[in-house]
Amino acid sequence: MNSVIWISIILFFPSIIVSYFLSRCKKWHKILLLSVIFNIIFSLIYHGLSWYIQKYKERIKIGSVESVQETILVNVQTVKNKPIAIDTQYIGTVHREFSVIRAERTSKIKFIISANKNSAKANDLLVEYDITEIEINKNQVILELQYITNLLENTAELVKKGLSTTKELKDLKIRKEKAINQIKLFDQYLKTSKINAPFNCYFSRPFHSPGSTVLTGDKIMTLYNSDKALIIIKFDIKDSIKVNQKCIISYNDNYYEGEVINISPIADHQTNIVEAYISINDSNLIMGTLVDVIITNHATGVSLSDDAIIQDGPTSYVYIVQDGHAIKVPVQIIHRKDNEVTVEGLSDNQIVVISGVHKLTNFCSIKI
Repeated sequence: MNSVIWISIILFFPSIIVSYFLSRCKKWHKILLLSVIFNIIFSLIYHGLSWYIQKYKERIKIGSVESVQETILVNVQTVKNKPIAIDTQYIGTVHREFSVIRAERTSKIKFIISANKNSAKANDLLVEYDITEIEINKNQVILELQYITNLLENTAELVKKGLSTTKELKDLKIRKEKAINQIKLFDQYLKTSKINAPFNCYFSRPFHSPGSTVLTGDKIMTLYNSDKALIIIKFDIKDSIKVNQKCIISYNDNYYEGEVINISPIADHQTNIVEAYISINDSNLIMGTLVDVIITNHATGVSLSDDAIIQDGPTSYVYIVQDGHAIKVPVQIIHRKDNEVTVEGLSDNQIVVISGVHKLTNFCSIKI
């Protein structure tokens, strides 16, 4: 519009000049009047035509944009929420109840079960110490005790007769007490010379073999409970996992049933990761084995192609169709598998755009 005004001003001055020269002629006052009138009429016509052309161009531009919007064709899906079973897979680590067998005293090993197998049932003999030396030592102490007992009786008689002192009698009583305690200790050794399995178990290669001597506190072998395993998984605190929830454990095409028995009350403050503990009855999974844990959750939502989802930062959106326009609405993705997502936040019978969403803007016109 500014250009129109400048053009009018530029044309106005030549008109004045022309009018001045014409005014030098005869009947100059009539010619001057006609020139002024001509300039005014010309300016008005030019302004009018320029305004009309400008408005016409704006209408053409608006009309072309509207026509492009109206020609956007999209595929849609009618929302029908339904209950959905969502299988979520986690990686779990096998843990087991275990027991470490250590030597209670220095002794020689007579028998150890792992010499010919790597598993045992509850109460099976695992380790047997060589008790020959213990039995010899016990018999020697028994003989010594008999001697001390006889000597103690004789000394008591001598004390009565004044032929011996009470100190000698007291020393003999102390020696007798020590001998009795030694015999009790040997009996305890004999009772514990055999170690039986506390539960059904398996074990790796032991640290000793038959005939070797172990020192007090030496580790002999580690037992792992073969009846019960504990699976530990890590999951996001947003995941819906609850105590007593059933699950399936998969390993090498073998499947086991498990149950969530506990959930850690503390989450990692940076990752929001929590640990869950799953009990499982089996006899095959080895301590430290990585397994697949499948937990099924139930939700209500609608399945859509992931082409329908618009991701804007942490928020997901879809376009619904309303009165011929695309309306952007937020949704929550509760499950994703391959090229399909399950979302919450839509009402039944709403119409969702499932393709061409990258061409749309909020409130734009569309055709189905």
